Amino acid sequence: MIITDRRILLSSMLFFALFVAGVNSINTSSIKNANIGGFYYYFFTLSLILFGFTTLLLYRSWVNEYSSLSLLIVSLFLASLGYFFGFLNWDPMGGKYYETDLFQLQVLFTSGATLLLYMHYELNRRATPDTGLIALVTFLFTPHTIINVYYIFTDNYSPDLERLNLVTLVLLQIGTIFVFGWIVYHGRKASLSLLSNNSEKVRKLGAMQLAGLYILFLSVAGELLEQLTPLEVLNTPLFVMAFLLIGIPYYVDPKVFLLVPINIKAMGIITREGLTMYFKPIAEEFKSEEDMSSQLFGGLIIALNSMGKEVVKSQHAVDSLNFGDRSIIVEYLDPFYFVIFANTATYFLEREMREYLTELREIQPNWDGGKTLPEEVFDKLNSKFFPILGEDVREL
Repeated sequence: MIITDRRILLSSMLFFALFVAGVNSINTSSIKNANIGGFYYYFFTLSLILFGFTTLLLYRSWVNEYSSLSLLIVSLFLASLGYFFGFLNWDPMGGKYYETDLFQLQVLFTSGATLLLYMHYELNRRATPDTGLIALVTFLFTPHTIINVYYIFTDNYSPDLERLNLVTLVLLQIGTIFVFGWIVYHGRKASLSLLSNNSEKVRKLGAMQLAGLYILFLSVAGELLEQLTPLEVLNTPLFVMAFLLIGIPYYVDPKVFLLVPINIKAMGIITREGLTMYFKPIAEEFKSEEDMSSQLFGGLIIALNSMGKEVVKSQHAVDSLNFGDRSIIVEYLDPFYFVIFANTATYFLEREMREYLTELREIQPNWDGGKTLPEEVFDKLNSKFFPILGEDVREL
């Protein structure tokens, strides 16, 4: 089956429309107020589902040392706790539920979850966060966060603060729409790169996450729809479903999502003297001239270091360089340079490279520069840090 972006978008929109139609065909209060012996389990069930899945993701991340999933995991935990506070705060009589500490905590935790999810996607596409975007998001989220904290410590819900609360709430809503729109836009780019992969498994994982991103954005739009029209959307189940669709592919194979969109072309280990100890071509242009590429690989570091010392007058090791659609990503841990040619550098890629070098040096703590290392050493490290490169990425 051919999986396309348009097919996934249309399927997500159809699901959303059917969901909203189904919700509005019944009494939504009967769903939210469903209880067993006075135990209102609507928010609790959704919180438990998300918490249980995130616990599994944390366990898998810890066992396999997937430190790059830390922001995503914390984001999901905060979201589940936010829904749990919603459960504790639920008032079936429709009282002033928003004038409680529990409600303020719910807003704080869900806002934190949104920001961390944004940071996860930001660092999965860049080596460092965009300071302009960080400043904008901080400006939009901070005022209402201050109001939330103020209410918790003072319990002062004076009518004099209503207008200020409304203004900060509008800013928070604008920020939330912006963040989720940004996540969908950039997350879509990464997922589309997976849809063109030769592996059916990779395509299905990419399609699942892309569907989750679309449902996430539609649920945010649905929240606005609720405020502007008489329609009911029940956003919380949609949010939980979206988070699960986004998170399950990371549970199945997180390295695919961290590495395939980067499109690594070649990688290698070079000594501080410029000797190429290991070279692995990935893209065809490097495979076709492997011997020449391997020889040039070592000379590259020497040339860049010389340029740094002679031209720039720097005594530091060479860092990453960008050439439009290509990047040279360099990490150094004496006595080894780890160099990757790829489409772009990201924070998580550089983190994997540093951990790779740390383990390499532990394997060879007393390396004196006078010997080479067997290729099996690098194959073992590749299988741990870059498992998708063990075979052709396009045929994963």
